[in-house]
Amino acid sequence: MGKHPMGIINKIKDENTNLSGTELLSEKGGTLSFSQRPQGEVMIILYSCKSEVYNFEDEFIIYGIYSSPNKITSKKLKRIIRFYFKFMYITSFVGKVTYGDRLHIMLIKLRSKFDLLKFGVNMIKVFQSLINLRADIKA
Repeated sequence: MGKHPMGIINKIKDENTNLSGTELLSEKGGTLSFSQRPQGEVMIILYSCKSEVYNFEDEFIIYGIYSSPNKITSKKLKRIIRFYFKFMYITSFVGKVTYGDRLHIMLIKLRSKFDLLKFGVNMIKVFQSLINLRADIKA
């Protein structure tokens, strides 16, 4: 979402020079990130908005991990983008978090823990196969 002004003015006073001024506070963050590993897995991460006025409890949440880009259908992509805009509103200083929103985010975080667990198991399998391959080469 980039950096954007919040409409809140902060007064600044320099104690050394007795000069004062104002600055317009801004909010930044609010990122939807798709990250792909060389093996093809895709991780979707949502970063929350940040400002001097309000910061969401989580800096980011992992929306999901998919085994390949082909697993992200157009229907899933639309759902991800819809949730992204909802997440930006929730984490922004103007947003309101309802109990339903908290439950939805909690369920996504719980699901992502299982995705990370599966991802970790797959990584262990990759390392095991590399170790076995290396042992076969040396033998």
